Amino acid sequence: MLEPLVQKHPSPDVMYAAFMKAVNDAQAKITDFTNLMRDETSTDAFARASKSKEERPLGITPWRHGDYPGWFDLDKPWTA
Repeated sequence: MLEPLVQKHPSPDVMYAAFMKAVNDAQAKITDFTNLMRDETSTDAFARASKSKEERPLGITPWRHGDYPGWFDLDKPWTA
């Protein structure tokens, strides 16, 4: 959004127009993001994440390579 302010422009009017275009583009991106966050798919995903966090407050158990000694054996398929 501030990029037009640091560039050279032939006149203040051109600079102002470029700045206002950047502001409008930023506002459009914010509106798109807000709409995506309020979308049913997003709200469902956040609800599932909240439910999972309630069920497992310590989070997801990290994968440890030491727990699966054959994970790097390329000659046989690996399954968890």
